[in-house]
Amino acid sequence: MILWPPQWSNVYQAKEHWPHGEIGTLEDVWMHKLLDKYVFIHVRHDVFGYTGSMSFDDPGSCMMVYKFLKSLVGRSIADIGDSDVSHLL
Repeated sequence: MILWPPQWSNVYQAKEHWPHGEIGTLEDVWMHKLLDKYVFIHVRHDVFGYTGSMSFDDPGSCMMVYKFLKSLVGRSIADIGDSDVSHLL
């Protein structure tokens, strides 16, 4: 399963207009208390905000990625994608 970059969506555009790839700037990262294996992220690209999600096999991996991404709010998704994450393994 490919986790990065997430598929982007929003409620303001038709699906065929949703962007793909490492776009935008990370604005927020969150988890839902009932979905402990999912990380949700919000990016800003041009004038629109987009949401993406990533699912994990276990809550521990999910929490590790959540904390990592939370520390990178404000950075571009492309920069985050280029980050060295070997320390997370």
